[in-house]
Amino acid sequence: PGEFIKILEDDGGIIPVGKWVMEQAVKQQSIWNKDHPGIIVSFNVSYQQFMADNFQGNLMNAVAKYGVDPANMIVELTESCKVEKSEALAEIFRQLKTEGYKVALDDFGTAYASLEMLRNLPASIIKIEHSFVRELADPGHDVDYVIIDSLLSMCRKLKCHAIVEGVESQKIADMIKDLDTTMLQGYYYSRPVPREEFEKMLESQK
Repeated sequence: PGEFIKILEDDGGIIPVGKWVMEQAVKQQSIWNKDHPGIIVSFNVSYQQFMADNFQGNLMNAVAKYGVDPANMIVELTESCKVEKSEALAEIFRQLKTEGYKVALDDFGTAYASLEMLRNLPASIIKIEHSFVRELADPGHDVDYVIIDSLLSMCRKLKCHAIVEGVESQKIADMIKDLDTTMLQGYYYSRPVPREEFEKMLESQK
């Protein structure tokens, strides 16, 4: 994805592709919600897509079409975004939150998902970038532990939910849980899987 998404962003193809992904995410939530009420589905949105004409209208139409509760959708600003009009984007974030959606900053801690974005964009969720986590359990990485602890503390004070990305072992999961009862994401729990396999996982947890 890191390769073809950049191409799509450069040639403008990210707008129609992003619209399709958004509608598929909403549609899928409506299907899964029948057997798993309240299941939350997230999808990534590029800065270009956020700023495109009628982004919110397209999202509202999809939600109305499939009868989805906005509270069960997370809209994630992708980590590749370089925000140029933060005031306009902040207003979109506020409107989405007013309508009931959760809005996330993905890969917080990268070059673009910075403290400046956090200050300017009223996010509901902060997804902490995996580079702080990957070697957390290795000797000599005390600084990463302090950074994670500080980021989780910051999220609590800002009343934002935190999701820590890149968890790949039980040891790392336990270390983070010792700091905060936050949500964790990573290969320790599952690698990306096809829809059919994910549905089997859902059924097994009933």
